[in-house]
Amino acid sequence: MINILKEKINILLIDDDEDDFILTKDLIDEISELNFSIEWASSFSNGKTIISQKRHNIFLIDYQLGRENGIELLKYAIKIGCKVPIIMLTAQGSREVDVEAMKAGAADYIDKTQLSSLLLERVIRYAILRNYGELELKKSQQEIKKSNITLQETVKELEKANKKILSQQKAVIEEERLKLLLQLTGATATELNNPLFNIRENIKIIELEIDIPENLKQRIHEIKLASNQLINITKKIQNINFEKFNNDTNVSNIITKKQKINILSLEDSPLTYNEILNFISVQKHIKIFHKNTIQSTLRIIDNITYDIIIVDYILSDGNALDLINLLNKNGIDIPVVVITDQGNEIIASQIIQAGAYDYVPKAILTKEKFLKVIQRTLEKKRLIKEMTIAQKRLTEMSIRDELTKLYNRRYFMESLEHELAVTKRYNSQLSLCMLDIDFFKSVNDKYGHICGDIVLKKIASMIIELSRESDIPCRYGGEEFAVIFPNTNAENAKNFYNRLRSLLSNHIFKYKSFKFSITISAGIASYNCQLNQSQSQIQLISDADDALYMAKKNGRDRVIVSNL
Repeated sequence: MINILKEKINILLIDDDEDDFILTKDLIDEISELNFSIEWASSFSNGKTIISQKRHNIFLIDYQLGRENGIELLKYAIKIGCKVPIIMLTAQGSREVDVEAMKAGAADYIDKTQLSSLLLERVIRYAILRNYGELELKKSQQEIKKSNITLQETVKELEKANKKILSQQKAVIEEERLKLLLQLTGATATELNNPLFNIRENIKIIELEIDIPENLKQRIHEIKLASNQLINITKKIQNINFEKFNNDTNVSNIITKKQKINILSLEDSPLTYNEILNFISVQKHIKIFHKNTIQSTLRIIDNITYDIIIVDYILSDGNALDLINLLNKNGIDIPVVVITDQGNEIIASQIIQAGAYDYVPKAILTKEKFLKVIQRTLEKKRLIKEMTIAQKRLTEMSIRDELTKLYNRRYFMESLEHELAVTKRYNSQLSLCMLDIDFFKSVNDKYGHICGDIVLKKIASMIIELSRESDIPCRYGGEEFAVIFPNTNAENAKNFYNRLRSLLSNHIFKYKSFKFSITISAGIASYNCQLNQSQSQIQLISDADDALYMAKKNGRDRVIVSNL
């Protein structure tokens, strides 16, 4: 990989204010170890002339150039094929201006009133991403094909997520008991709205991404429509007619599945407990257990797997809120349904906020309503479980490489930035190891890409096996891996590589009738707060990458530690 930081980065600033040029130049001079040069164009026409010469790596364009608009200059640069990052500078600090610039093709925008070294950081970032992206494109067409396959799989996952959202929408409509709770608490609708609004806002962020395939755009649009429908439903729930609900005697949703259900009744009133027993007398698949105090319940809670706890609000040693809080404190996840004579909104709100699944006043408790409560509680529990699994799966998809199951490059960049900040804050050490499989192209050429994938997965599993819990193993791209070692010096990072090298030397790869061995080269760079006060995330990657290049140049199958 070319070390872009060591090449001259030529910046063109187009701004009709000389003071702004002097300020920008002074900021660049403060970071003298970076090889920057800056040229100033003082007008729209002058900037247009210099842009057409195509000899700069980055353009900084002021939004207001006298009577001219900097957006037009940006569009001109794109039109004539200037493939460099373009950053808009604006003194207005207006969201509308920022959005206009991004839509026109700007790589970023910066408020002039906040001009600082942040500008230089973004300049560096976009210069490297642009140049390295072009090199990666030329390097491996196969990687693009694999990315397309991964994208298609992601679309399938989004389709599943979309179906799940639509299914949940139907469940919300049918949740008549939930409607009652929403009316009693007055706050639950807002709780539903918050995550739905988060979904919608995140979709807006995704839509700002560049080069989203058309088929994925359609899926995103469908998800947005579904989330908007859910938001509208929650608004309607707040206007549910309570009396109309109470008159509902439809029993079509009473439990019909013959799954075994264990219910714990926490009730100190013999009359109420006998009434509950009466409700389930013909439901042979429901088994009920009885306790009359909170403490006795906690003592036996681990002995049997309970599907639901039905608790009276007032007990001899506390109330339903005390039970729910104790269950939460001890990490016990069992749905709780509260039945009580104390039928008021304040108690209902407190109970639901604490985590109860349902709340039923004894005055309206009948056999049909009791069985509906059981059914809806079990269904709600199932939906929550499925949503948790789906959310975990989608989260994993966003940070994991599909083939190797290592963390992906985006997660690597975010983690390195975070760990470096922690290292600087606590004056500790951090090491980064970049690894590259030797002659991997020949494996693909000779044995095929399926064999190449087997090699990648096996080496990834070895890296995971050797990594500590605090280490962060990633797939950087292609046949390159990266491992972040928090609170670790270069020597210990080198020991990791030597163990990996030893594992590989004793492993024979087999594919069909072929047998072959693999070696791996590595470069290590370390951050030490006493030596590298200003070392950045990008510089650390560059140092490790340069060391990796030297390892390959010196014969491969070895590690080189960067000389800082």
